[in-house]
Amino acid sequence: MNNRTRYTGAMLAVVLLVFSGCSSTWPWHSDWGRSSSWSSLFGQKPTSPGLAVSPGGIPATNPVTSATQSVTNSFKAAGDKVASALDVKPKVIPANDPSKLSSRPEQLTPALYVQAAQLSENQGATSQAKRQYEKALELDPRDVNTLVAMARFCDRQGQADEALRRYQQAHKLAPANTIVLNDLGLFHARHGNLDAALEALDQAVRLDSRNVRYRNNLAATMIEARRVAEAVDVLRVVHPEATALFNTACLLAMKNETQPAAALLEQSLRIDPSQVAAREMLQELRSAPQFTPSGIPPQGQSAVALNAPLSAPLETASRRNSTVWESTSAYDGAYQPFDLQDLPRKLPATQ
Repeated sequence: MNNRTRYTGAMLAVVLLVFSGCSSTWPWHSDWGRSSSWSSLFGQKPTSPGLAVSPGGIPATNPVTSATQSVTNSFKAAGDKVASALDVKPKVIPANDPSKLSSRPEQLTPALYVQAAQLSENQGATSQAKRQYEKALELDPRDVNTLVAMARFCDRQGQADEALRRYQQAHKLAPANTIVLNDLGLFHARHGNLDAALEALDQAVRLDSRNVRYRNNLAATMIEARRVAEAVDVLRVVHPEATALFNTACLLAMKNETQPAAALLEQSLRIDPSQVAAREMLQELRSAPQFTPSGIPPQGQSAVALNAPLSAPLETASRRNSTVWESTSAYDGAYQPFDLQDLPRKLPATQ
């Protein structure tokens, strides 16, 4: 009896709760109006706390639909952020690339015109090259490098007087410039003015005593002037004794002076018998038809005795003046007194 009474009371309580219109919502209804963990992650705004509910306490909007829309909006916002990261930002105008032909130099300099002139000369447009050299000097009449370059150009074109005038201008502006002195000395040597050549090259060697190129040019000019022993002395400063003798012998051999060259080669081999090139050259000279053993001095004889008069200067098809061994040739178009690595490729042209 007691059990039946208890069971009846429990059932009555359940019925009363169902039909009493209890204002509290079910647990699975209570969180739909709040921001979820995803919505906070993607920046969604929480649902307004004043969300309208039905008289029975159930939200006016279907909770499943609301949740689906919230998650959809969250993913949409995340997708928009990813898409915006992939958007192309405002274009940046690139700087001029010096390696492109379309680039233009911001400022014209003598070096630009000199490079343009050298390219024009290589293409055979000598008139345009001359105008470009002149434009370079108009920008800076005191630019020593431009004066040297134009002097070389005039010398290549056979305009010796104009070349000498440009060299003299450069030397007056920079009397201690060894490049100018070396070039001026070679110019005089090419045109047979050996005294002026020796003076200029000697000054270059005095200012830069360890420069092998200047000493080679001075030694070659001394041999042209029949001063063989002095040429050996010039080369001794920057070469071992055997090498100085061998180099002087090479210069003599270039002038077909086989007997003096062989004498120097023998002296060089006595000092250093391991010189293969010197031994091979000596064999070639001895096998030449014009070679006579009487031209070789005794073993103990000094090289000073080689200052005896030599044969006439060798004539060449290219020029009738005496040949000079030039380590910096006036006819070498690759010689550049400028550092042109950073210059733009589009060069100025003259009208």
